[in-house]
Amino acid sequence: MRVVPDRRGHAASTEEQGSPIGNGPQAFAGEQYYTMTANDTLSSVAKKFGVTVAWLIKRNELSEFKKVGAGTNLIVPSSPIAKPATAKPAAKPAPAPARQK
Repeated sequence: MRVVPDRRGHAASTEEQGSPIGNGPQAFAGEQYYTMTANDTLSSVAKKFGVTVAWLIKRNELSEFKKVGAGTNLIVPSSPIAKPATAKPAAKPAPAPARQK
């Protein structure tokens, strides 16, 4: 059994799914393989799937010696992580009408 980090760096389920690509890590439940295109960077892929570049590097066992680019297969979440909604400031109430004397 292998423990891997979830999207927030915590230990995740270790049920395997999918097939490995090369000798790299395998995708687990809630994950999928994503093939980078010519316009992709680790930063753009991380943003697309709602994770950090650090998460991609750790989860895909990348090192400074491994080049990534078009055709590189990465393990990513099956669906983008929803970002917390940002609260909009409440509208200011209308001023009370002036009292007539």
